Amino acid sequence: THTHTHTHTHRVQQLVKRIQNAGTEVVEAKAGTGSATLSMARAASNFIRNLIVALRSDRVICECCYTHSPTDAPASYFSQPTYIGKNGKEGVFKFEDPTISLLEEQMIEKMLPELNENIQVGLEFMQGQEQRECVSFGA
Repeated sequence: THTHTHTHTHRVQQLVKRIQNAGTEVVEAKAGTGSATLSMARAASNFIRNLIVALRSDRVICECCYTHSPTDAPASYFSQPTYIGKNGKEGVFKFEDPTISLLEEQMIEKMLPELNENIQVGLEFMQGQEQRECVSFGA
């Protein structure tokens, strides 16, 4: 079982590295003739489509998004599965879920200082902005 565990851990680490470098992989695949912008646009399009469906129906849809987090999350804003329904954000994935592996816990702990610093920069930026007009869905 040690070999199986080692092989699984190694495979997970390979997948994490590939996901973290996905944008570079797309650029390299396009031989420098483009970027990964279309991938981001596709993800945004899917999210917006599902958001509109959820807001206009009785369906609750789970989407991963960067959102203000509950008190059990590792940071005040975090990208996590979020339940979206008729009233907007209906809830989020709870971090006490046992499906988070030890490797994932270690990765979260490693990135938290940088994430918290970026959150603070974003909050300070927003505090310095003039009051902005909000977009209202439904009226």
